Amino acid sequence: MPRPVNSIQITGTLTDIPKVTVVDKDDKPLKIVNFSIAFDWWHGKKLPKAWFFNCTAFGYAADAAEKFLNKGKRIMITDAYLQPSTYMGKDGTKKKDFKIIVNDFMLLAYNEKADGAEVDAVMKELDEVDEVPY
Repeated sequence: MPRPVNSIQITGTLTDIPKVTVVDKDDKPLKIVNFSIAFDWWHGKKLPKAWFFNCTAFGYAADAAEKFLNKGKRIMITDAYLQPSTYMGKDGTKKKDFKIIVNDFMLLAYNEKADGAEVDAVMKELDEVDEVPY
């Protein structure tokens, strides 16, 4: 499938535990991981109101998201694209939105309170990946 022309990179904080769904596609299980990030800093200043982005990961990114992401983790989505979507609002009107389709991300340790042992364990586990799926 050709990749979309649009591309996005964004840094944010996970707002909740990622939700994992497994569906059958062509008689094979396909893992889908949905999560939301909050973006609340701009040029070193805290925004008065956070922006929230819904994200979806498939394949390798879904496996990594399920394994490493948790509420409160800061990540940088390094390879993703925007996908328009619509939904029904609470008032019954059709609303337009978009979601971020995540192809790759990085965990960020952003302050001295970050657990260095946890970051080291994650890095060790990532080093043990035998093959890149693309």
